[in-house]
Amino acid sequence: MRRFAEDLQQGDIAKKGSLLMENLSKASADLDNTFQQLERTLRSIDQTIAPDSSLNHALNETLEDISDASKSMEQLTDELYRYPGALLRGKREDK
Repeated sequence: MRRFAEDLQQGDIAKKGSLLMENLSKASADLDNTFQQLERTLRSIDQTIAPDSSLNHALNETLEDISDASKSMEQLTDELYRYPGALLRGKREDK
């Protein structure tokens, strides 16, 4: 009887070991797929933010536009500081 119980346990261990190996094999394949997807994603990001990319060009243009708008706002606030009534009277004429 004892021998039968030992055989059952060994068979159970072998089944569990086999199942473990199968699960590890699947996990390894999933991990490989994950790394491949990560590699594709990183390449895509690299292309998107490259110095010659259209996104980089658009961002630079946007920053230039923001800088120009900031300079215009600074000129307006300076003008209003010097001539507070400029909003009521309109643009002053240079003589």
